[in-house]
Amino acid sequence: MTGQNITTILFLAYNRCAEAYNLKTVQQFSEISFSRFVVILYLFVANEVSTIIWNFTDIFIVIVATGLAERYNHLNESVINSLGKRGYDAINWHQCRKKYALLSSLVKETDNALSPLILLSYFTNLYFIFIQLFNGIFINTNEDLAYVYYFMSFILVVGRTLAVTLSAARIHNQSTIILPKIYCCLSRTLETDRLHFQLTTDEVTLTGMKFFSITRKFMLALVGTIVTYEVIILQFGKI
Repeated sequence: MTGQNITTILFLAYNRCAEAYNLKTVQQFSEISFSRFVVILYLFVANEVSTIIWNFTDIFIVIVATGLAERYNHLNESVINSLGKRGYDAINWHQCRKKYALLSSLVKETDNALSPLILLSYFTNLYFIFIQLFNGIFINTNEDLAYVYYFMSFILVVGRTLAVTLSAARIHNQSTIILPKIYCCLSRTLETDRLHFQLTTDEVTLTGMKFFSITRKFMLALVGTIVTYEVIILQFGKI
C-alpha cells in the first residue's frame, strides 16, 4: 500500500468521523491539523470502547441472572420429582429449606456486587431508547435509510433491555414456583411452615442499587414509562 493510498484512507476516515460527530469536514488532507486529528481519534476510540462496555454489561447481567435462575430451576425440579415419586412425607423439608435459604443468600450476595452494573445498564438503555424515540419522531430527512436506522436501533435497544429484564425477573419467578406444592401438602409440619414463610416473605430479586427490584411487574412499569414518554413528545410535537 502506497503512501498516497494511506493518505486517502485517512482523509476519508477523518471526514466520515467528523460527519458522525457533527464536526467540520475538510477538502484536503493537508487541512487536517494534528489537534483535530487527535480529537477525532479520541472520540472514535471512546465511542467504540463505550459500545463494547455497554454490550458486555448487558450480556454479563443476562448470563449471571440465567445462571441463578437455573440453580433455582434445578432445585425446584428436584423437589417436584421427589414429591411425585416418594410423596410429601418422604421429603426432608429441613434440608430443602436450607437449600432454598442458601440460594436466597447467593442471590443477595450477587445483587450486592451486581446492582451498580444493573442500575448503569438500565440508565444507559433507557437513555438511548428515549434518544432514538425522539430522533425517530422528529427526524428531518428525506432518506428512507435514516428511518430504517432509527427504527432498527430502537428495536435493538428495546430488545436488549427486555432481555436483561426477563432474565433477571426469572429469578423471582423460579424462587416461588414450589409454593403451590407446599399449599397441597396435607400433613403440614413445622419445617413446611417455615419454608412457606421463608418463600413468601423473602423477596429474591436482583435490584438496581435497591432503587427497584426486577420482576415481571417491573417490566410492565418500564414499558409504561416508555409509552408515557412517547405520548409526551408527540404532544410537544403538535405544539
